[in-house]
Amino acid sequence: MVDFPGYCSTELIVLRPRLTVDPSYAGWMLRSEKVFAEAVRTAEGTRMPRTSWSRLRNLEIWCPPPAEQQRIAEILDELDHAIEACNHVLEKLGTAQVALLRSILIDIQAPSRPLADLLSVNPRNGYSPKEVEGWTGVLALGLGCLTVSGFSPRQLKNVPASDDRYWGAWLSDGDLLMSRSNTLEMVGLVGRYRDVGVPCIYPDLMMKLVPNSLVRPEFLEISLSDANARRQIKSLAQGTSGSMVKISADTARRLQVRVPSLPEQDRILRAAAMAKSEIAAKGHEKNKLVQLKRGLMEDLLSGRVRVPR
Repeated sequence: MVDFPGYCSTELIVLRPRLTVDPSYAGWMLRSEKVFAEAVRTAEGTRMPRTSWSRLRNLEIWCPPPAEQQRIAEILDELDHAIEACNHVLEKLGTAQVALLRSILIDIQAPSRPLADLLSVNPRNGYSPKEVEGWTGVLALGLGCLTVSGFSPRQLKNVPASDDRYWGAWLSDGDLLMSRSNTLEMVGLVGRYRDVGVPCIYPDLMMKLVPNSLVRPEFLEISLSDANARRQIKSLAQGTSGSMVKISADTARRLQVRVPSLPEQDRILRAAAMAKSEIAAKGHEKNKLVQLKRGLMEDLLSGRVRVPR
């Protein structure tokens, strides 16, 4: 809902509820799965699909008496506020975690050494087969799987079930990956692959880093995600395009990293794990609220569950 006067583009439909309809309830109804599904079903166009009021106006929705509308809106508003509060806490915890790790890494009493000294083999690029539509039982990571927070399986692609060129690109749980081409802010992002339940390969735009016995993979991930490493990566990235730059395996090998003894690495990792568990707990709390909200929207906005006085 908009709480200020103004203008909007023709891409938006302006709706004003009648006097017998609670504005907040109307807002929730317009965000319901039923209205969204109808908007998608009636949309026309390929590049920029659009629906229209003439296509949506005859959709039948449940509209209880005004007093019940208000109670429903209050319940959903309260859940929204709780989710937003979780988001604020998660943001603060994330900022605190970054500050904690940064202060720990700054205090490390160890000389800088090139990443090449910490790898058992040279960084190796993956392979990028052509994506296919149907399920084949084999997946490939998309570049979006490496984020500023590490690995996230949010961009997985179906690829052919077999190819001789896969042999060097198969992934195992815990493998350390670095993006080698992206925007200047995103190039060189690092994450440890977590098993997705099916055979998976990594693309040509990533390289695999295999740590040797001098460094824990988890510690190397933290070190290469630190502000100091990020500055090095940005300064070494090559490319004339403002949108896509690249780093090579040789560039990665030349990155300077400070690595303490293994016992000291383990101490740092324990501190990081404690901060991470706190974030995970709050994230779990938020996810439960999101699921509750989704279920209540379905029940309350359909009339399946009534709200007593």
